[in-house]
This record gives sequence, structure tokens and C-alpha cells, in this order.
Amino acid sequence: MKAKYHRTFITTILIIHFTSCLYAQIWTEVNPELGRVSDFTEFDGTLYSISNLGLFAYSTDNGTTWTTKNIYGSATLEGATFTSMTFFDSDHGIIGIRNYLTGNQLLQTFDGGENWEVIPAVYDANCSSGFIPIGLDLVSDSTVILDLHLSGTYYLTHNRGLNWSCNSPFTGSDVFQVTTVRSVSEWLSNGDDGLYKTEDAGENWTRITEKGFVHYQEINNGTILGLTRDYNEPTNTPVLYKSTNEFLTYDSIILNQFEDKYINLFLAVSEEELYMLLSGDEIYYSNDGGQSFEFTQVLSSEPFRSSQINGDWYLFGRGLWKLNQNVSNVVDAFCPEQIKIFPNPTTNTVYIADYVLDSYELFSIDGKLIQSGAIENFQINLRPQERGQYFLKLKKGDSFCVKKVIKW
Repeated sequence: MKAKYHRTFITTILIIHFTSCLYAQIWTEVNPELGRVSDFTEFDGTLYSISNLGLFAYSTDNGTTWTTKNIYGSATLEGATFTSMTFFDSDHGIIGIRNYLTGNQLLQTFDGGENWEVIPAVYDANCSSGFIPIGLDLVSDSTVILDLHLSGTYYLTHNRGLNWSCNSPFTGSDVFQVTTVRSVSEWLSNGDDGLYKTEDAGENWTRITEKGFVHYQEINNGTILGLTRDYNEPTNTPVLYKSTNEFLTYDSIILNQFEDKYINLFLAVSEEELYMLLSGDEIYYSNDGGQSFEFTQVLSSEPFRSSQINGDWYLFGRGLWKLNQNVSNVVDAFCPEQIKIFPNPTTNTVYIADYVLDSYELFSIDGKLIQSGAIENFQINLRPQERGQYFLKLKKGDSFCVKKVIKW
């Protein structure tokens, strides 16, 4: 029997006269010079990233400074796209690359990334070559799972990439999320026909639910959250599922707010705090376990993966973003309905509809005051500012309200 969530709203008092606002931590881009990051990993305190065009970078100070090296010429595969990466130890790592027409290839390093060379790898001939090596998941210091997107199969190596065996355990042809390793022998894998688990290092798989998720996540206490790929007909509304016993029973929330919307990814920082990526770059936030979401941020590009490393949360894929726990985002959903700004997004001028206010302050996405003044003729000129997202603090007497505004 399905249980129902108890609705809980967590709010913070912001002002006396207007009302309360919802706070969410914001995502900050990590060194845009890293390029279009396609994979991001860590070993023994060092962060590693690889861009799709072969820009390899590492950081030993948690992302404050980076050493970057272009390794595109290390591949002999013409037109190579760098898709995945992992490290066995501080010196030895491997990278998966792919040309959509001619196949795949693996690179290896023995000196922490200073030099790379092609691995003379031997593959199981029974595996299809029509795949993208979307992920390299480290199981032990010698064992890696190579996730094969668009194939329903995966490769497994026990000797750091020299030999690869093939397994085709899934009835579906597509794998939407790479394998999640719980331990050396117990993994989860998400496909278009359900969520699977193995307890013998991938020899045998059991489907624990037939639901195909856009994304799923196992929280630290064993709770699994999954967002359905197949929408709730006939309204085309996505559904968020929560289970504490591998879907023997589960709770569900119909996300009416996102009806007919494309959801790229969702991330659970905890059971209560969830982030949803809509249309690839718009972030929505919930602090009540998914009962309600509020728009908080627009990213500069489109991430499609998430990871927790050294206690920090990251989004990556066409960029790299870190959840900034020191900067909060004020969601404007609880401002009085009478205060309306338009157009939003705008090119230059924001108008305020029929509500007399005294003055305003304009803040950047990281909370810096960049513009202020009196509000005259119910309008605010944003012409001096560059394109992007801002916070507009509207003031009347000792009270104020914060609205988000986007300038195109």
C-alpha cells in the first residue's frame, strides 16, 4: 500500500510587513577555463576533471587552483570525444574516449596525468561496439565498470583496463544513469525498464522495480529517491518516488508543477532538500521533500550528472558547479501578490504594476550590491548591467521584498 507524505513547510522570517521567504544555497561555477567538463572524480584528496575535447585538469586544494593540460593529442582515435575518467591511485588513471563513427579507445597515465598513452586493451568480442563509454566506475584498486550508454551492456575489468569482459543483464537497450556502487559486490543500475541490483559483483542482477527513472539517488540511510522517466498519464506529469525498502513499498508525489516540462536531472542533498534541473539549466529547489519546488537559479550551461566528493556536492557535464554552502538564494514566491514586476526576463527596463514603492537595491547572484536608487514612474532601468540573473530588493519604508529578475 502506498503511503502519503506529510506536508511540511520550512520558512524563515524575513520581514515584518511582507512575509517570509525560502532560502536555498546556490551553485557556483568552478573555474570556467576547465571547459565543457564531461567527467569529474577524486582520489586521495585530489580532484580530477576532463573536458570533452581533452582538457585534463587536477586540483590538490579542493578546487581553489587547478593545473591544466591539453591531452587531446594523446589519442590516436580521430575526432575523439573524451567522455569518462577514473583513478586507481594517485599516479595511475584511465580515460574513456569515443568517436561516434569509428569506435572507442582508452588512455592511461602512470604519472598522475602528466603523460597519457593508449591502453592496448582487449575487449570481449561478444559486446556491441555501438556504444558510448559514458562512465568509468571504480570498484576497487584494480576493478572498474565501464558503462555503455545505448547498449544495455557494460564492460568489467579486473586488471586496470587491459582486459574487459562483457555482460548484458538488462532487458532494456538504454541505461539512463551509470552504475552506483554500494560496495565491492553490491551495485545498483538504472535502465529504461527499471532499477536493478546485484549482490555478486555483477554476475546476476535482480530488478527491484520496473519504474524507469530519469534519475535516482540513494541517500546515506538507504532511502532511494527516483524521478520517473515515464510520466503519469494522461497529464504528462512526472512523479517522484521514495522507498526505504528497495521498492517493496514506496511513497509518491505527483509533481503537478512540472506538467509537460522536460526535467534533465534531480539531486537530493537530503531527504528534505532537493534540487531539480529543468530544461537543462534552470534550477528549482525544495526543502519539504518534494511537496513544493521554487525557482532559484539559471546556470550558464547544461549539467547532466551530479556527485558528492569530500562532503561537497557538484553538478557537471558541459561545465562544473559546486553547491556553495556560504551563499544563499532568496526565493521570491512568498512576496505579496500585489507586487508584480514585468517583463521578466527583460532587456533593459523592469516595470512594477500598480504598487507604490520607495527604492530598490540590485544584487548579483553571489549577493553583491551592484545598483540602487529611487523607484520613479514604477520602473527600474537595468541597462548598465550585463545579461544574467539578479536579485531585486524592493523597499517601502522599513519593509522590503526580494524578487528575482533576469536580463537577456
